[in-house]
Amino acid sequence: MRYSIQRSGDIFTRLLSFLAVSLVFAAFLGGALTSAVPVNNLQTARRTIFARACPTVTDLVPHLQARGLGGNTVFYTKPMTNQQAQAFAATLHPPGQGFFSLVSFDDRMAWIDQCNEPGPGQNKEGEQNKLTPRISQALAQGATGTAYILISAGADINAPGSIWGNVEFPTLQRNPAITEVIRVDAANPQSKTTVWNAGDPVTLPPSTAA
Repeated sequence: MRYSIQRSGDIFTRLLSFLAVSLVFAAFLGGALTSAVPVNNLQTARRTIFARACPTVTDLVPHLQARGLGGNTVFYTKPMTNQQAQAFAATLHPPGQGFFSLVSFDDRMAWIDQCNEPGPGQNKEGEQNKLTPRISQALAQGATGTAYILISAGADINAPGSIWGNVEFPTLQRNPAITEVIRVDAANPQSKTTVWNAGDPVTLPPSTAA
């Protein structure tokens, strides 16, 4: 009798363990056995399990390099546009690369989706705001040789307050693979001036990209 009771207890314990494992597995799948766990807890568990942090610069650099990031990288700052940068890049030999050619629509949608699944202690808006500066830093960090900046005539090349001044130019200055940075007058693309050479002093503080 005592053996039977003990054996029954063992079976009951195993059954509880099986149910616990089943519930965890169901939570992982985000589907089955939802009635066994409160919906809000399941959503929290699913977010924790499936949360993917917004891609970091370290994630983005090899992706962009695989797309062709290297020499003749073209950057631009407002009021210049991505389309103007692309048109200028086409005049270079070999043709230049930049955001316009290395970051596809599908890339952006996938990365935004990742930023829309914030992990614990993060928020959706804060994660989305990190994406553009990180892409910009990745472009500057993975570039090689000559980099170009399409900018308005008379604008301060070192002026902070833009992604160029806060992220891209500081990163290019710290990139040992960059040989020179050339300023291009957006109104007259034939007008080019070297604004930084390898070995020149760093003129800006480190990138502000998080």
